[in-house]
Amino acid sequence: TGPAEVYVARVRYGDLIVKERCVGKVAPAKSWVVASKTSGMVEEVFVQAGEDLPAGTVLYRLDDTLLREEIAQVSASLHKLESEGDEPLEEVLQVSADMGEMAAAAFQAADMIALAQNGGVEYGLLNEAIDRARSCGVLLANAMPAQTEKDNERQARVEELEEALAGLEAEKDGLQQCSELGGQVVALHIREGQTVAAGDPIATMAQTGGFSVEVQSGTVRKSAGQEARVIQNGITWKARLVGSEDGALQVRPEAGFSGNFGDTVDVDIYLQEARDVCLLPVDCIGEDGKGEYALVAESGRLVRRDLVVSLRDETTAAITEGIGTGEQAVFQPEKYKEGQRIEPIDWE
Repeated sequence: TGPAEVYVARVRYGDLIVKERCVGKVAPAKSWVVASKTSGMVEEVFVQAGEDLPAGTVLYRLDDTLLREEIAQVSASLHKLESEGDEPLEEVLQVSADMGEMAAAAFQAADMIALAQNGGVEYGLLNEAIDRARSCGVLLANAMPAQTEKDNERQARVEELEEALAGLEAEKDGLQQCSELGGQVVALHIREGQTVAAGDPIATMAQTGGFSVEVQSGTVRKSAGQEARVIQNGITWKARLVGSEDGALQVRPEAGFSGNFGDTVDVDIYLQEARDVCLLPVDCIGEDGKGEYALVAESGRLVRRDLVVSLRDETTAAITEGIGTGEQAVFQPEKYKEGQRIEPIDWE
């Protein structure tokens, strides 16, 4: 009989990577929760989930009705007090009215002194004019401390109201809360009309443009730094394992990856690898008492090659010794004998 026609696989040169396929969800590389700084009822929400916000964006405002009423009352009291600042005491007004008379009396007294020196005036009238001038001066001197005290009291009250007004305005400003850091709103935890307490979660924010993939897999032990690939819409992205805890993995794709938080993607986590080796289908490897081997076509006959296999997956083995690139190995070698005549047919 003629040589048997057998299917063969050509040994190729390359890398073998053993990997685990997982399903993951796109997540932010960094996220944080914004908490309410005060209590109240949510009057208006200014942002939506999915928005990219710059730092300082107002997220929401609490109801400020009562504060606005209190601010209006304090402002009115302050305005009234400030408008009363130019009104002197009644005693001072009276003395001011008498100042003209005092001046006239002083001039009259001076005139009378001059006349008295010439013997032309009664000393009684002169003394009366002098007494009137002195009286006005005493009244003014007595009234001024009272005026100063009133001015000081009013100024103290003005400062007290101004401080109260500033505190109320600050409290009002505190009813609207801003995002201290820029980022994307992943989720909102409030709605208009809802009552919140200080410390309640308002929104979950995430770093814009920073992505990771969260994977649930506990079949094989993994550690940070392992190589991985993220497959999204047919495009493969290089990645690294950056965290693992209780079977929950976080994979960080390379720069350029983008997606929507929550999207489902495939993830290949590299478990083992053999680089720059001869690769052969596992179906071309047999095993007997001497170890693993392959039967290769050489000058129309099958020749045994004893193999050193460094790594294998479900379909391919990495061969480090015993066979060379381009050689043809038969499938299922246990069905054939060494030295058998064959006609090799390449398996595509």
